[in-house]
Amino acid sequence: MMKEGFHGREPSREGQKRASGILRYIENAILAKDVGESDEESEGEIRAYYASRSTREKADILYEKIMAHVTDKQAYTAQSNKKKGEGNDSFRANPDLMMEIRVLSEDQPTKDLFSKTYAEARVDAKSYRMSDLGKTWKHLNEQIGKLEKKFQQVEQALFLRTIEGKSHISSARSKAERLAGRLLALKTQRENLKAVNLEKVPHTSENTDAAAAFQFETLTKYRDQLKDGFVWMPSRERIHSRIVEQLQNGRWPLLVGESRTGKSFQANAAAIELTGNLPVKVACDVSTSEKHLVEDLAIDPVTGGSYKEYGAFVKAYTGFDDSRQGKPTHSTGRIVRLDEFGRIGDKAYSIIKEMGELKPGYKLANHRVLEGSGAILTTNPAGLRYPNRRPLDAAMRAEVAEISVDYFEQSNSSPEEYEFMIAALLDENGHIPIAEKELAPAYIRHEFADDEKQTLPDGRVVVAEDLLIADSTDGNHGTLWRLANAVRAVHDCFNNGNKPADEIPADALRFDINSDTITSSGEPLTLSSSTLAPDEIANWMQGFKDRLQKQNEAFQVESFSEWIKLKIDIYLKQVDQADRAKVKAIFDHFHLLDAPPNLKGAKPITPKRIGYLSPRVPRPLHVETPILEAVGGEPTEQKGDTRPPELYTTVEVSLEDGSNVRIRKGNQSLRTKVSPELVVNQKTNFRVEDCDYLFAGTLEEGGKPVGSFSSEPDLHKVFSSEEVEKGIIDYSFQNLEKDVEELCTITRT
Repeated sequence: MMKEGFHGREPSREGQKRASGILRYIENAILAKDVGESDEESEGEIRAYYASRSTREKADILYEKIMAHVTDKQAYTAQSNKKKGEGNDSFRANPDLMMEIRVLSEDQPTKDLFSKTYAEARVDAKSYRMSDLGKTWKHLNEQIGKLEKKFQQVEQALFLRTIEGKSHISSARSKAERLAGRLLALKTQRENLKAVNLEKVPHTSENTDAAAAFQFETLTKYRDQLKDGFVWMPSRERIHSRIVEQLQNGRWPLLVGESRTGKSFQANAAAIELTGNLPVKVACDVSTSEKHLVEDLAIDPVTGGSYKEYGAFVKAYTGFDDSRQGKPTHSTGRIVRLDEFGRIGDKAYSIIKEMGELKPGYKLANHRVLEGSGAILTTNPAGLRYPNRRPLDAAMRAEVAEISVDYFEQSNSSPEEYEFMIAALLDENGHIPIAEKELAPAYIRHEFADDEKQTLPDGRVVVAEDLLIADSTDGNHGTLWRLANAVRAVHDCFNNGNKPADEIPADALRFDINSDTITSSGEPLTLSSSTLAPDEIANWMQGFKDRLQKQNEAFQVESFSEWIKLKIDIYLKQVDQADRAKVKAIFDHFHLLDAPPNLKGAKPITPKRIGYLSPRVPRPLHVETPILEAVGGEPTEQKGDTRPPELYTTVEVSLEDGSNVRIRKGNQSLRTKVSPELVVNQKTNFRVEDCDYLFAGTLEEGGKPVGSFSSEPDLHKVFSSEEVEKGIIDYSFQNLEKDVEELCTITRT
């Protein structure tokens, strides 16, 4: 049996080709360039600095340095193309960066590991990009993006009633229905693709690899969203849909959640989608009154006369900011965002109930209420932690739709907290410079009994599967997976700290106050004031990438596990005394305070493997391919190619000057000043003076090489052997540069 598993696959011929190609690119297209005189002192300092780093770390760093060089070169080329004819100088590489690349690439183990990892990543990317699934995924995303813009335009127009006439409104509604239906169908198709219909096909590598590629693209999307301060995880998308739906139905959404769960961002996003404007904000407390919500008397500093300065509801509902205006600032209605609504006093409470009864066309402060007016309420949950938060009365509850906004989900089937952390670790090149062992959840191999083994249609036999270790505290899990589950445990204990004892779930963590440990029989573990919001976790992740730039000896740790332990120690010092022992017990329960793992032999992680980090992506099944035997039980002898060698043929071809010559076709051996025997295959590409050619053969008389123009295959040109040799290298480097530049582009989009 020939085994096929998840690890240790032999590099393909394509991979070997790309590995040797990237090394030639570094040597000839980067390091061969003149970057000025070498600074021996600086070079010695660089060598000493990298001497203590592991091979995996140095390979990661070499990758980052090359990507930085190529990115700058791309930007320079793009800028130069805009300024053609202005006499721009050629691109000048950063000499210090070149020195670092040279030092790192001179280390043979680093160079070997880098080239192998780079080749594996590029082969994976090419295989996915050229596959039907990859093309379909790209096409679906493009179509969904275009349709979402059209749908939101129609959705907003209907909500704001900017469409006049029954026929136009009817047509717009039909258009919205069609767009919604098409979007739903496309998104369903995308989700099916993301799962690669894994319910219907075996989880072999060719299927799960595609799912891993889809997941990697999703993670890079999260990384880009994080730059704006909010990541649209599936749970956040569901919350958004509910907010929009309730506003469209004429009800006010009430977003209930702990601090820093994203209530304000969700409210803003819904308001922008439906009205095109941010909401008008009110920070509610017991002093909130009519002047904040409706109007207040003010004095004009120029005329000395009095006027009415409008509050949030009049501004949002009528478009007027004060009574002096002849025309409104806004021609359509807006949303009022009432923050910390649970703290509002009785007087303001009654005013807000009155505002809830206003409909478009009604009068408010002598102005017409506009279409699209509404409100979104946000509050912390009433409970033990917030004695000054009032629950809604029956009349108000009938007017609002309560929507829970919790922290990110975290489970084997919905690992949002974990995926958020991965996205925060991804750099701009789509790379994570951390050993996979510190990141990934752990699996255990389950061997199938003979009667359980499944034979696939292609003859392969499924012999085993990898099952995720259910215990999220198991030390075999990577630090990041255990951290994600520990953070979710902190959130749960914080949420439970605001509940009566009889409402705390039966499966809540329990704490022994005598031993300061988590046990199975102690009291439910609740936290009074300690939690870890997404922005703080994102800072932990970013901090690891920047740690070595700090003049703090404690930050100079080697591994991600050591960094997390350090951040936990710092966090524990900031936690309230009442919660400190409990929070420490949670982190200790998930073995985050243990000694760091042994990372000897670790390799850089490729984009595909980053996609596989999420348990949403099934691990590929372990399969074996039976070795066929000849009749009689003797192994079939593997014979070489017995075809007769190709005979050379001569043909007449036209040169660019109009003359005709006879050439000998077929593979040729050329002699140059560099290579005594350069074998060139027919139709080999080469580039001479910025023009591409295909090798056609050699002159029947004289033996000089001849190439046909790539753009005009019927026209030919005679070259020297040296020109062809250099041209093959130039063409190869051109493709390699495109390959590297493409990688930069892919990981940034």
